[in-house]
Amino acid sequence: IRSGQIELQRTQDQLTTGQQYLVPSENPAAALNTIVLQTRLERQQQFKANVQTDRSLLGATENALSSVSDVVNTAKSVILRGIGNTVSDSERSGLATEVSGLIDQVLNSANTKFRGRFLFAGTGTNSAPFELTGGGNVRYTGNSQQISSYVNDSQQVVNNLDGHSAFNVLTTVEGNDLNVALTTDTRLSQLHGGAG
Repeated sequence: IRSGQIELQRTQDQLTTGQQYLVPSENPAAALNTIVLQTRLERQQQFKANVQTDRSLLGATENALSSVSDVVNTAKSVILRGIGNTVSDSERSGLATEVSGLIDQVLNSANTKFRGRFLFAGTGTNSAPFELTGGGNVRYTGNSQQISSYVNDSQQVVNNLDGHSAFNVLTTVEGNDLNVALTTDTRLSQLHGGAG
């Protein structure tokens, strides 16, 4: 009778839970297979989450770079408006103010933050990678390292674009300041330190 009650209870537990075995010791081989399959399923779900996160990060990066491209095109048109003898000093001053605002827009786009991390900071994603210093210069405080995530057991994909790759910030500037007002009397030897 006791044995029948135990079997009846076991059958009722199986019906209630929908599981054939209630403890791993009832069938160790099946339990081991289940654990292996469950681990694989969890890993695949993590890979899927990684891919979705990577797509989001790269999409936000693309939007920020598109915004920078638009601002650069606007700046180009502002500069072209300022060329020539027909532009007065007050108009040039207004154009300079407009360019200053465009620089701020580029700086804001370069410091885009998405899901709690700065996109163009390399691996230093907790602090803004670009800052405006005295004299109108911009300093890059990020690094050129990449962040990767696994998309399957053996493949990693980079999910960030550092400031150097995006804006070429770690190169040295070569040349001289072109603070020259050209006139018809300007000699070629006066340009670029006499290099013509």
